[in-house]
Amino acid sequence: MIAGFLTGKLADSKGHGIALLIVFGGFSSGLFAFVYDPAYFAVFAGFGYGLMYFPMWGIVAGWVNQHYSSTATMQINGIGMVTFGLGGALGNLMAGFIQDISGSLERVYWVIAIDALLLVVLALYIYLTEQQDVEKYMGNPLC
Repeated sequence: MIAGFLTGKLADSKGHGIALLIVFGGFSSGLFAFVYDPAYFAVFAGFGYGLMYFPMWGIVAGWVNQHYSSTATMQINGIGMVTFGLGGALGNLMAGFIQDISGSLERVYWVIAIDALLLVVLALYIYLTEQQDVEKYMGNPLC
């Protein structure tokens, strides 16, 4: 939960894109390290998850609120939380299915790590579009 306060402050001061890059980057790094050596990097993967999970909701809601009304932001955030919960439930079923077929969860962890890398790419896109918006308004003396 401390990560939520720290990354929230970072999002407010430096931008949502950089905060998302940090939390998703930490999550992705932890997962790839875990896939490499699960016994050695399990704590690091847990740290990455803790860095990402709680702060993500506030940072994403703040970013969405910059583009939409407060009502739309809460609706979008609510839909995101419901789909996250459904994904968690279905993900557990799929992981069990994959484990039954292959006898291992290694493929499941690879899928999760690749998904985390996609989150990093998405955060990079958000960061770059934020930077373009800043540059556009900084160059316009009427704004």
